[in-house]
Amino acid sequence: MLTLIRHGTKKLSLSGGEYLIRQGEAVAVAGRQSVDVVNRAGAGGRHCSSSIAFDSSLIASHAETNAGRPEIGSALHIPAVSPALVRSFDTALNAIADKTVPLRIARHQASELLLWLSESGACFRPEKEPTLNVRIRRHIENNAAMEWNAATIAAAFAMSEATLRRKLASENTSVVEIVTDIRMSSALKLLQSTTQSVNRIAQLVGYESPSHFSMIFKQRFGFSPTTLRDRER
Repeated sequence: MLTLIRHGTKKLSLSGGEYLIRQGEAVAVAGRQSVDVVNRAGAGGRHCSSSIAFDSSLIASHAETNAGRPEIGSALHIPAVSPALVRSFDTALNAIADKTVPLRIARHQASELLLWLSESGACFRPEKEPTLNVRIRRHIENNAAMEWNAATIAAAFAMSEATLRRKLASENTSVVEIVTDIRMSSALKLLQSTTQSVNRIAQLVGYESPSHFSMIFKQRFGFSPTTLRDRER
């Protein structure tokens, strides 16, 4: 995921360390990891940031082009964001959000942004042999509303709950972290790309209680879904 900070600051805490991203800067965060986020308003009491997530097939298609480039471990802080990169970012963001834009055109715009990221000094690492974490994410990401827990996931992968927990612990994650991350990422995309109500989005990503959904969302991103929706208008 590539995030551009337009107003205020964003603090990220990952397994690879902490990053403070200021207004006018950007950060590229490698996928399949848990991230704690704290957003702080800047001058005028505003915080605004935009994010674009890249699917694994698009990243893989750039692997040969990026041969020899350093790969992003946890995250890459980009302190000097050129106007050209910002224009490319906004073009891709608008293409992704505009449902009248054909998918291949939107992917082309996102692909150009990956080239800009490479020019900034690094590239996303293509997925290799998928870990259990990745396999679980792929299994549940298109059906986040289901009641996912250790029992249902262990059954889906034909293993005991104890084995599931032990293997995920060896990958520094857990069922709760994976499910919450999938649901919050899905919610963020829906809030940014659709006009569906916050209550409806809460249901679509697996939360019966809109208030509980809003609480978890604010803990993850530093602002409420209603605040984000109001800002997108």
